Amino acid sequence: MDIKLRDYFAGQCLAGMLANPEFVKLVVRERKQLIKDGLSVEKHCEANQLWHAETCYQFADAMLKEREKDMPM
Repeated sequence: MDIKLRDYFAGQCLAGMLANPEFVKLVVRERKQLIKDGLSVEKHCEANQLWHAETCYQFADAMLKEREKDMPM
């Protein structure tokens, strides 16, 4: 598998998000509320995973854009 710099940056972003205890607490609270309300936890998880991936790749793109500023032409 070919890991690109963009994928690496996105992975680092995701690791940072998941290492934040407040973020993890928020996700757990949301899931508990969904279960209490009788809503689909699976749909919620799928939407959260998509949001995380999109957000991490947006951060990665921003890091690459900033990195390009330092690259000589």
